[in-house]
Amino acid sequence: MNHVRNIKKCVIEKLSEVGIVAANDGGGLVTILNMSWKGVVTLLQLGKGALVPRVNIPDIILTLQSLAIEPLRCASMSWSTSSLKETVSVTEAKRTFLPVKFYLINAVRISSRYPCQACLMYKELPLVVLKIATCIISLSKEPLLKIASEVSAELLIPTAFHLLNSLLSSPQLKQELKDQLLDWLFIDKTGSSFAGNSIDEIFSVNTDTATQARILLIGRVFLFLNFLQYSVDVDEDVRLGMSKKLGWLFDAIIDEEIYASLIVLQIPILYSTKNAPELGCYSMFSYLLHSLKTFMIVISSSAIWKDFVSFLLENFFHPHFLCGEVIMELWCFILRHGEIDMVNEILDKLCSVLKFLASRDSAFVASSALRKMARSICWILTFGTQSMVDRVYSSILGGKESDLASVMYVALLIEGFPLNFLADSLKSIVTDKIAADYFRFMENLNDYSLSSSDSGLFGVPVFALSAALQSRHGSISVKDSRTLKFLLCYS
Repeated sequence: MNHVRNIKKCVIEKLSEVGIVAANDGGGLVTILNMSWKGVVTLLQLGKGALVPRVNIPDIILTLQSLAIEPLRCASMSWSTSSLKETVSVTEAKRTFLPVKFYLINAVRISSRYPCQACLMYKELPLVVLKIATCIISLSKEPLLKIASEVSAELLIPTAFHLLNSLLSSPQLKQELKDQLLDWLFIDKTGSSFAGNSIDEIFSVNTDTATQARILLIGRVFLFLNFLQYSVDVDEDVRLGMSKKLGWLFDAIIDEEIYASLIVLQIPILYSTKNAPELGCYSMFSYLLHSLKTFMIVISSSAIWKDFVSFLLENFFHPHFLCGEVIMELWCFILRHGEIDMVNEILDKLCSVLKFLASRDSAFVASSALRKMARSICWILTFGTQSMVDRVYSSILGGKESDLASVMYVALLIEGFPLNFLADSLKSIVTDKIAADYFRFMENLNDYSLSSSDSGLFGVPVFALSAALQSRHGSISVKDSRTLKFLLCYS
């Protein structure tokens, strides 16, 4: 038996050497190249672990990675340094990237068969994928390389993703090793080295400098979005790890270079359809939103959902406007498509936060936390349903009236609470209340000025009427508006 294993070891080593020679020939020995590496993979798959002590499996995987990166590097540098006069054709791009895919596929087959050995290269493996992702983004910035970027995304991204997922989803690996891999991929801080934009700098990064290479940050973000997009294909513990990295994503996208790329860059995206995957170019910001929404759908019925909602609540007042827009878009998505019980629970939480933030003076300070919260709630409700608007109104003013209830009421009206979305019966009650409160205030103006001027509530009915009339969302009907204007003139 040992004799047979030694023969297999020798054959694997020789086939690897033949495969390297064939690869360095520049593609002229395709048949030999194909047979040699397929032979290596087949023998390793048949080994059933017995070859581990005899064969240097990590070295074979590293060799395949090097062979994959080299044609990608050469072609990308050639395209970027030469003065291209016409677009790189699909044929030329496929001729470049198909060998890269071939080597990656063989690396995936070996890694999935020997995950423990592959995980010894928890830096080298993800670095190859990061270089591929960053290179694709870099190519997409050049109009003449747009087709090359699309072809590379179509051929390489699924295979590169599978290379990492084969390790992250392996039952043979401990969770600490998987967390270590994710931590290295999505490291909290990057330095300022390799902060340029050239292809040469992308491929010059090694495992020692990768954590400090800002040039790879865009690739890390792109890869993270791919994990979110294909989260249905990963294990639950990987999804949990990704949910814990959402803070990293927000820290990354406020980087000035990443932020600019999100806004202006069109990137090639491979979407799954009923028939077959389809490739298209979309803005990176759209892909960010789509990936997060896909992730939300996947985890909506799991224990991770509570952590995700907590993340949304914690970042409700994110200081960066882009992150704030993302948070609001995700809230709107939940309330538009979520189950009624989930939606009601979330609305109740938002109203609870609004009540917690309410204070006597806060309704009239545009920068106050109360006004910011009211502004966000009103924005969300403009994309909601009548029942959602009714629920929020009833939660704030459905019970016994109080000073703080009046403060929240005015804050919501000032921020454009969609009155016109209320049920007709409730809308009539609201209109009558606004008019009655205002009329009562004008009749007792002197009494109000003495009792309320120091309380921060003086003039609440006036603010309520003014906000209802000037609602930027047109949330009060023409008929009700005329009624309130008549009362204002009459008084």
